[in-house]
Amino acid sequence: MSNPPEGCDETREWLGAYALEALEPGEGAPIETHLARCAACRSERDDLADVVRLIHEALPLPTEAHDARPTPWTDRRH
Repeated sequence: MSNPPEGCDETREWLGAYALEALEPGEGAPIETHLARCAACRSERDDLADVVRLIHEALPLPTEAHDARPTPWTDRRH
């Protein structure tokens, strides 16, 4: 079994925000670089993405009249 690439600990610290698309522009680049070479972190990212999807399906999104501010899950222009 091979060792995972360096940077797993740092990447995993940011995966939640990455899955929520809550990072500032450019902050995701190092994570994406790491994910391209690390299957273990990609798997964790996929698991978090599934959780985010389930939460979005279970919770109603705010209406524009109620909350006009974009949130990571309503503003998908990133």
